[in-house]
Amino acid sequence: MFRAILTSLGLLLFPFRPEYFPELESELRYTLSFLLNMAYDGVLAILAFHITTDWKRAALSILTAVALFAAGSLVGFILALPRLSTDTGAQTSSSATAPTDSTARRVSPIGFNNNLVDISDWITKSVLALSIANYRDLIPALKSAARYLALDDSAPARAEAMVIIIGYTSIGVLYAYITTRTVVTSLLVHSATALNPEVTKSLDAAGRVAIRDLDPTQQGDEPRRQTDTISSAEKNTATAIASQTAGVPIGTIKAQLEQLSRTYADVRTNQKPGPERTVAMEEIAGKMRALSVAAAPLLTELKSADPAGLRLAAIAILEMKPDPAEAEWLTERLATESPFVGYHAALALRESAAIVSCADKQAFLRAIEKARASVPQVSDRAKVIADATNKLAQRCPD
Repeated sequence: MFRAILTSLGLLLFPFRPEYFPELESELRYTLSFLLNMAYDGVLAILAFHITTDWKRAALSILTAVALFAAGSLVGFILALPRLSTDTGAQTSSSATAPTDSTARRVSPIGFNNNLVDISDWITKSVLALSIANYRDLIPALKSAARYLALDDSAPARAEAMVIIIGYTSIGVLYAYITTRTVVTSLLVHSATALNPEVTKSLDAAGRVAIRDLDPTQQGDEPRRQTDTISSAEKNTATAIASQTAGVPIGTIKAQLEQLSRTYADVRTNQKPGPERTVAMEEIAGKMRALSVAAAPLLTELKSADPAGLRLAAIAILEMKPDPAEAEWLTERLATESPFVGYHAALALRESAAIVSCADKQAFLRAIEKARASVPQVSDRAKVIADATNKLAQRCPD
């Protein structure tokens, strides 16, 4: 019963709970819980201090503690307030030539209001300057504040006020500083990198189209398709999304691909191999293809990324915007990546076979033969590679 009363009191006084944010690292959750426990212990100490006196005095002391906690939290928030920038990252282009209008870094036309950040900078510098210039007066000032807040003129009352001032102000500063640097910053970054609802709906629709194009009889990790080309519906969706995100910073597009990459890794790790997992991963790949035109300037960066999901995003770009010059890199993916990623690399090779110059036929065929040797002969990847060879032979007969 007493624990329930204390918990309810704690929720009223300190409504933020670390367990509400599981995305925080365990060390941060432990630190925040430690600070909250110190605050709770302080409340217990105040109640114990006034157990033989009027409960109104205890309530007043708790209100004073809460007020100082709030004041400290405001200071911590101001100190940790992140500076927002519309420049969300440099854009990388796969072209060796100067950037064109379509590959130049896009800057959001919306400017963030940094007035609060400027105010926090001014307050921080002012407080530091005054503290350094008047450091000898800090202790007398604290004693004066303790006398002012003390419930009476006795030494225990002044000691209680001093402990509340130092303790709850410090806890408030640390607590708000940590939560602002983690939770608040994360929320601001998410709001700055979120796509508009129409684009999100288009991405979801692209995922459903990708699932619809799968061969319903596929059973393994290779997402065998019903058609031998990327559908016109997927290409139109990618073009439309590129138009809708024309003014969006490239960092926002990258953030979306990173989120899809994390989702891909989560599905691949936590779901059992089988048709259901392949369908879930293909839905993610379909969303990556929908972003491919907008994300094309990131190709070089994505190719060398460590997470397999980001390399899958690079392959998705090459499926939608085939480039025969990337045949060697795609061949390496067939040899080193999972069957799912390898299958998409084979699709990108097949799309490139439809546009490669006949003058480059032999070099492209060498890459295809290397790809053929790196996959099981009885596999959907081998079939797609054979289709690429046949397509090239039809276009460029000997």
